[in-house]
Amino acid sequence: MRHVLTTLLFTVFTLITHNAFADGLLYQLPKDGAYVLYDLKFEATTRGDQKITAEGTFKISSVGTVTEKGKKCRWIEFKMTMTMNGNDRVTIGKLLVPEENLKAGRNAFDNKMRGWVKLRADADVKELDDTNSGPMPAFVCGLLKDAKKLTPVIVESKLGKLKCAGVSGYTEYQERGRNSKATYKTRRHKKAPFGVVSSVLTFETERNGQFQEQGKMTFTLKEVGKNAKSELSDAK
Repeated sequence: MRHVLTTLLFTVFTLITHNAFADGLLYQLPKDGAYVLYDLKFEATTRGDQKITAEGTFKISSVGTVTEKGKKCRWIEFKMTMTMNGNDRVTIGKLLVPEENLKAGRNAFDNKMRGWVKLRADADVKELDDTNSGPMPAFVCGLLKDAKKLTPVIVESKLGKLKCAGVSGYTEYQERGRNSKATYKTRRHKKAPFGVVSSVLTFETERNGQFQEQGKMTFTLKEVGKNAKSELSDAK
């Protein structure tokens, strides 16, 4: 069971970070040091009809600025913590992205300068590449396909009652020989540090035309704050 959860969370982290905000979960860029913490609920069905549920948190932080190749850039860090049957799993990813690509409609992941990832609490920090990006591409994916505006609704959150615009759409990507599709239904407001108050992400993954897993992740704003520090401070 722990191996299955590890594999699924790797898939999910790839989804989230392959589309690293700039759509997905990022629609605006706050001041450096800002962070947002979401409650995260996860459910999935794997090949063989095994059901998996887990709960945890997902944190996005702006943890530094640097000018590289003449462009002002930000370090954006993602931390996902999940617990299932008493087993904890922590995954951290960190991307250096030009600020011009950290907004709605731009693909932060594909335009990153470089990145780092730590796939377990006891794992070494490794340079990000095509084999270890996990779900990062889904969190910062650029323009969603078949994007549709949703009717604004009132959302109760830690920031109060907010009238939130909405958007739905999907993105697709390939990673480690698997094809994945992530579909979003997201509620947004400018008071949220990166623009997202809540989001429901459903995903489907297959390999060679064969079903691998499908599931849903629900993100609900829990906390916002300032003075965020990198947990991968030596990765630069």
